[in-house]
Amino acid sequence: MCEALRELMKDEIQAEFDRGHSVGRQEGILSTLYDLVKDGMLEIKDAARKAGMTEAAFIAGMKKLQ
Repeated sequence: MCEALRELMKDEIQAEFDRGHSVGRQEGILSTLYDLVKDGMLEIKDAARKAGMTEAAFIAGMKKLQ
């Protein structure tokens, strides 16, 4: 029974893993961009563009992490 259930759930488990990996990767990219802005190495407008965000959304994300 466990093996049958495992086989049925395999695709859902893999999809959840892939989504989690993608979210973690995006969070890491944003964290790096936030740090570069804080350190004065990158301007907000450039970091927001690289993140695919508006400047306001990027700034709001930075404030959430502080």
